[in-house]
Amino acid sequence: MKKLVLFLLATLFLYGDAIDEKIQMLVDKDSYKRHHKLINILFRDRTSFYNDDLIDNVKIVKILKENGLLKIFYKKPKQINTTFLTSIGSEIFIKSLTDILREMGYSYYLTAYMQKKGTKLEWKISYNSDHVIDPVLFTEKLATYNMYVTDISRVNNQWIYNIASIGVTFEDAKRVELKDEKYSLLNPNGEYWLDMEVEATRIKIRKKATGYWYPKVIFFDKDLKILKVHKYDSSKREINFSLSDDVKFIKVSDRYGIDSLKRGITVEVRE
Repeated sequence: MKKLVLFLLATLFLYGDAIDEKIQMLVDKDSYKRHHKLINILFRDRTSFYNDDLIDNVKIVKILKENGLLKIFYKKPKQINTTFLTSIGSEIFIKSLTDILREMGYSYYLTAYMQKKGTKLEWKISYNSDHVIDPVLFTEKLATYNMYVTDISRVNNQWIYNIASIGVTFEDAKRVELKDEKYSLLNPNGEYWLDMEVEATRIKIRKKATGYWYPKVIFFDKDLKILKVHKYDSSKREINFSLSDDVKFIKVSDRYGIDSLKRGITVEVRE
């Protein structure tokens, strides 16, 4: 009985210690010292801030924000760095995050660093502002793209997010669900994403307007890994491909710019 009690006490101590470390990482030292009693009350049930033995970062930042303990705003603008770490396919991940940041009002930022090692991608952005990206709103936006945060940390003015996916989705991706159906797409940006919800063996993509088109078509699997890249050195009006069972997303664009496809494309799939 004594051993069981000691084991439970040790477990609670370890849980509490890890939660404390996480909180101190997310709030500044002065705020942590000043509000230490309140923090102890808010996080007294330490085990509830775990999910499958992993710290529930999102729940922690929500509690901190709701109680005014998360420093998001500054008295004056300063340079802020945010780093995103992931194993999601780089092209789709960057597009998704770019869309999310734009939806949150962040259109002006610099890529300070980007590196891919194997399946790991690190993307660091830098911007001047009087507030950081709201971590609660950011995680909510990620969820709409079937992405989620596995870890959040802060070092001075740099926030670091580890992000995973259960299968990224795009609001602007066209769901292809029916065989022998002609889909008409129009995007002034000249770039098209297809979400292949149908089992098909062939796909035909046709440029609507006349003029030059040097196709670049990328096939992705459900885990957002690139399966194949098709590039053409000669201009085409129509292209046809065989589809394997593992193709989930398709990106259609022009190798040299956006103008050639800004008036639209048509897509047909069949067995």
